Amino acid sequence: MRGVSTAEGDIQVLAIKNCKSDIYSTELASELLIGRYRMPPPKDPNNPFSRHEISLLSEGKTSLQSAKGIHRSERFNRDILPLALPLVEAIGHRIAFEAAQEANLDLKLIDMYAIGVIKEDSAWYAEQGGLSRATKMEMESQAADALLPAL
Repeated sequence: MRGVSTAEGDIQVLAIKNCKSDIYSTELASELLIGRYRMPPPKDPNNPFSRHEISLLSEGKTSLQSAKGIHRSERFNRDILPLALPLVEAIGHRIAFEAAQEANLDLKLIDMYAIGVIKEDSAWYAEQGGLSRATKMEMESQAADALLPAL
């Protein structure tokens, strides 16, 4: 049931600049938040993965404004650093989801990937995405049941 784990290596490649993935994701996230870098915009800003990415970016920008735009401060470290890896992951998940759709991958595989992503930040998808624990469990069961005959 670890359908998202194949993308973890990609996250580390994105995130690692100075030997540690935390440093990479922190650096990329801070560059995005201060506006130095931009990622390609979501093709469908209404899909759950785009909304997740947009929400985390917004949260980070709000925290940066609270830190008076100073991205080398204790407040930045306290409020934004814990958000860095989830933000980079959310961007990667959204891009991977869009690529899978564009490549016309089997919807059963996309559904399994999607529930794996949702489980990575289950709290956000419950609070902001409106998915209860029972709904997420049912989504996972349906995705697994759909793929099982192909195994």
